[in-house]
Amino acid sequence: MKTHHLADGTFKNNYLESIDKPFSKLLKWRWNRVAPEPVAPHLTRRASPVSFAGPERYMKPGISIEDLPHIDLIVISHNHYDHLDRLTLEKIHQKQKDQPPRIFVPLNQKEWFEDLEIPNVVEMDWWEEQQYLGWKIHAVPVQHWSGRKLWDRNQVLWAGWVLEHPKFRFFFAGDTGYSNDFIAKDFIDLGKKFEGFDLAAIPIGAYSPRWFMKQAHVNPEEAVKIHQDIDSRYSVAIHWGTFAMADEPVDEPPKLLEDALTQKGISNEHFFVMQHGETRSLQFLLR
Repeated sequence: MKTHHLADGTFKNNYLESIDKPFSKLLKWRWNRVAPEPVAPHLTRRASPVSFAGPERYMKPGISIEDLPHIDLIVISHNHYDHLDRLTLEKIHQKQKDQPPRIFVPLNQKEWFEDLEIPNVVEMDWWEEQQYLGWKIHAVPVQHWSGRKLWDRNQVLWAGWVLEHPKFRFFFAGDTGYSNDFIAKDFIDLGKKFEGFDLAAIPIGAYSPRWFMKQAHVNPEEAVKIHQDIDSRYSVAIHWGTFAMADEPVDEPPKLLEDALTQKGISNEHFFVMQHGETRSLQFLLR
């Protein structure tokens, strides 16, 4: 049995036991928190199992599903509601019913798609590889957890993704925490295994309060460390400014990222922030 597979069928992180935030800690956070001020309203209203409660979207989608180009492949990092939205995937499926995208998911996630009658789904464990349309797709370990209900904690795996092409190498971190043991082994090894990356998508938000969020979400300073650890030529900041998932002000992550980059002597052109709805040509990435 692989070390991140547990006997009861659930999963754990490589260098940290399973993240299982008890309901008591959730209540402690909710009782003491000062919610951030909204900025303005993923492609549905809430990151939640119900339409009337849960974190609400405060930033409009940058593009509608109807305006999306044809999608060849989708990677799913984990099953939290802000990363795996039923209505979004159903609409994409309806739009491309004749040519459905290939959807790559972590272990035990395929059944969820089958229940929705969404086809062309491939499950992968950490360090497994698939080939599709000239790309190599790798599922890689990150430090997080899974669960969509109170009783299904860590029954589905979580993953980061590497998409590798002869002229381009991309890393999508999904959600991840940062720890010295984890990073010193996995992220640096990740950079060495793939000889660095042309572009990485690294989260910078949902980090406060640290006592509650640190294991599962990096802050901007830690995001910069990941950028360095994996030897990424360029990185783009993700996982901020859409849902009020944590206690930091919603416009704080980019400011702290700028500070962290300055401290490390890294240009913000090499770890950049895109505004919601912004389009950017990636021609500068071509070697």
